Amino acid sequence: MPGVDPASVEAMVAQVAAAGGGLTGVFAVSADAVDPEMTTEVDTATATLMTQLGDSRIDPAAATYTRLGQLLGVAIATPDKGGQRSNISSDTIRTSLGAAGLLTSDPGARLAPLVLVLLPQGEDTDAEGADDPDETDDALAASAIYTGLTTGLRDNAAGVVVLGDTASGADGLLADLRADALVTSALATVDGGDTVIGQVTAMLAVISALDGSVGAYGASGSDGAVPIS
Repeated sequence: MPGVDPASVEAMVAQVAAAGGGLTGVFAVSADAVDPEMTTEVDTATATLMTQLGDSRIDPAAATYTRLGQLLGVAIATPDKGGQRSNISSDTIRTSLGAAGLLTSDPGARLAPLVLVLLPQGEDTDAEGADDPDETDDALAASAIYTGLTTGLRDNAAGVVVLGDTASGADGLLADLRADALVTSALATVDGGDTVIGQVTAMLAVISALDGSVGAYGASGSDGAVPIS
């Protein structure tokens, strides 16, 4: 997601390899895609693309960001645990979202059963900022957008893990997402992505997600430090 430290992406790419996994690609969602002021443009682009595709995996009644998440799911993921080659629908979505400035894709990347979503860096909050109405509104808008994106993405993947840093898990976007039963019932979440322990925990959660496991893991997680099976 936009705002993610590139070093965090590199670290998780390395963790996939260390865990013996195969990385199909790294996909970058743009800042415009999650900007509340761009909602109308995102809605128009995704509605047009949905109509062109006529794909039953995209719910015509879905809200804007859930629809975008579903499109992302068809573009990069598959419920098939063995993965699949990209197809006409996935290639069309990647091209169209790229042209709309919403997504950067790895050309020819296979469809993956498991998706790891890296959240933007959290920010330390203080007492003064905590009562700022504008900051509260921004946090609510971000939570709604990321809830739609991640749960929509989950619709066409075998499993999705959302990784945030320590600050995000303590009192930020990840904490807000964890407060939503829609998210916690469908996704695994991990905090501490800025630490090696958090990165390893994220990979354990990804492995568990292949069997449909969900939970909130890490220092601020309600289900313990790491997934246990």
